[in-house]
Amino acid sequence: MEKILEIIKNLLDEDVFLLDLKEDITNQTLKIFVDSARPVTLDMTSEIAKKIRDSGLLDTFYPQGYRLEVSSPGVGTPLTLPFQFRKNKGRKLSLTLSDGAESVRLKATLLDVTDQGILVSDKKGKDQFIAYDEIINARVVIEFK
Repeated sequence: MEKILEIIKNLLDEDVFLLDLKEDITNQTLKIFVDSARPVTLDMTSEIAKKIRDSGLLDTFYPQGYRLEVSSPGVGTPLTLPFQFRKNKGRKLSLTLSDGAESVRLKATLLDVTDQGILVSDKKGKDQFIAYDEIINARVVIEFK
């Protein structure tokens, strides 16, 4: 599986990131989840799938053939990389933070993003900088208006 991950990563454009790879041996299916600072469109996922297939590099792993699915992460998928936070500036986040031996939950609006962490504002308007290594989980809160 590690070799497959490396092959796929090398085939992606430098601004496209492989977030996850799920392999279903029974159905000979590979599900690839990618994200980018630019919007991940259906055309982009189709191009990635075509590039992987046309390379022929996975054929030795699946001599009987394989089904390939390429998609972007879903709405509830955790944010893990700085560019994912940047894409969501101004949105409300649900955060689980490490506080020593315990974890703390926080809902806050994402104000800014740096290479070291994020700046958020809580419900009371208090700004707080959070380093990435303090973040256990971060998800965008979907709000219906």
